Amino acid sequence: MPPLQSATIILMQDGKPLAGASVALFSEDNVNSPWSVGGTSDQNGHAVLITYGKYNGAPADRYKVCVSKVEIVTAPGGNPADENVPMKRPDEFDLVEPKLKSPLTTTLSVDIKTGKSSIELDTGGAVRKKIDSGGA
Repeated sequence: MPPLQSATIILMQDGKPLAGASVALFSEDNVNSPWSVGGTSDQNGHAVLITYGKYNGAPADRYKVCVSKVEIVTAPGGNPADENVPMKRPDEFDLVEPKLKSPLTTTLSVDIKTGKSSIELDTGGAVRKKIDSGGA
């Protein structure tokens, strides 16, 4: 494993910290990079980057940044104890622009350099877009 650099991504949305969002980094220079890098933002929007889910930091590189935050709203109705009363599928909503979820469509990127990095990223305006459940 290459040396890991201490790095924090600060997520902002509508000028405010974005808490509870998942962050995943994908190397721009090496599409087949074996390093899994990501984190989850705290109440201040800070996501400390971790490699392989347990090593603090990230290899120095240029990355595409994917951000997602989903709200799950449980629909009333149904009865788990009675198979004749079907459960309703919960609704799911993207709380970050959906294009930011994929390395193919995200507009966010960062350079992790040698040393300690703290990088602020703006995810744009607040959204609440229903996720298509595929007709299920």
